[in-house]
Amino acid sequence: MGEAPALLTETGSSLISQGLPANQAPLTTPNSWTSLVNSALSGQISLSPAASGSVQPSAVPGSRPQHLPSPFYPKPGGIILSVPFYVPVNADNDNGSLVTNFIPAQRDFDVSPMHDAQGNPAVDPDLLSGTARLTPGINGGGQWQYNVTGNIALWKDQEKTAPFTPTNAPFTFYVEGKHESAAVNDATITFTYTVQNDPDSPYSATAKLTVTPLVTATSATPGGPNGLGPNIFFANTTNGTDGDGSQGLATQWGMSNAGISFSATANITSLSGALRFIQDLTSLNNGPNADSPNGAIYKDGSGKNYVITDGKGFPVLDVQPGDALPELLTPTDNVVTDNQGVTTETAGTNDNPSNEPPNAGNVVQMDLRIEFDIYLMWKFTNSNNIDPVTYYPLQKASWQVNFYAGGLEGPAPMTEIDDRNGVTVIRAWQASSSAPNMDISRVAIDVVDWQ
Repeated sequence: MGEAPALLTETGSSLISQGLPANQAPLTTPNSWTSLVNSALSGQISLSPAASGSVQPSAVPGSRPQHLPSPFYPKPGGIILSVPFYVPVNADNDNGSLVTNFIPAQRDFDVSPMHDAQGNPAVDPDLLSGTARLTPGINGGGQWQYNVTGNIALWKDQEKTAPFTPTNAPFTFYVEGKHESAAVNDATITFTYTVQNDPDSPYSATAKLTVTPLVTATSATPGGPNGLGPNIFFANTTNGTDGDGSQGLATQWGMSNAGISFSATANITSLSGALRFIQDLTSLNNGPNADSPNGAIYKDGSGKNYVITDGKGFPVLDVQPGDALPELLTPTDNVVTDNQGVTTETAGTNDNPSNEPPNAGNVVQMDLRIEFDIYLMWKFTNSNNIDPVTYYPLQKASWQVNFYAGGLEGPAPMTEIDDRNGVTVIRAWQASSSAPNMDISRVAIDVVDWQ
């Protein structure tokens, strides 16, 4: 017969999806009731009232209560399928592969069987267990099949020695996240059981999962009122004066106006690590606004350009010299777990570029555009203790700062900032699997200068 709807219950740690034969009549029940597994298994459904309009909290992180859907079937029978609500993307480096600039040669989701850095068989804790079994009264000896959608895989064990193959229920399997989810519940597991001489056969049950981290919000906001200009100032601007170009241009003054701010929020349930931002310098364009050959022109008619000095090209990591890690500072980093066991992280950072040409007091025109790519990354601390930190790319955005002030007629120092100046977003945040350049031995402040 046709596939039956699934009955959802809560075990305290995982979702139970109980497939029901298609010929059972529905009974509508309030959405504020939850089902008890032990009652279902006894062959009779008993409903336990939850608080009106609310859900019952689970004591186990990574799970949450599930209301019964409507319609609801009073006579259970079929498959009891229990899986985690959330599984972590298995993108770390517990396998101990070679790491170059914080990126492993093989992420754990590409390795099977699982092994440690010495090549010994190893358990991968990022694979979470699920179970399936039949309700009492259904004949054994039938045929099992399963199907998954989304970026997950089922394995026989946590060592990933073989893909999971269902045999005789009950059985346990292990779920691996192969790629982070793009939406809640975008991965499914469906089990089907077919047995002869049973008019209710086949039985089917489906459960939905989410692979974390699930990015739920991002922003890139230039400084200035409502994210609009002006957001470029003379660097010596104070609250009492507009300043001049004798110290160059900056995207903030008085430490009160960030040039650009970034934030991201993600569901990180069942996942170890943290959201982080990594930024690359990708382009230097001298004289783009005035179609000039130079980024800085002096009152004597000479000019200089802001260029890469080591001849190696772009991109270049944008951190401070001597930093041990490639990430930007994250002055905002808040992690909260709600009463349903769902953990959410919100992280934020900002950037405040400034630039002062040599002998800036004699510059009559400054015309320089600088472009950046910023990456939202997941930072893993791996268990192998050999390469303790690796990063996994989630999203990418691009932005630019356009320093444009003065003019060929003078004066020097510059006193006017052109309307075309400013910080702008070139490309908004988008999901991306591309990784930034994270070579901390070569950073922008060391290899870019005026010449």
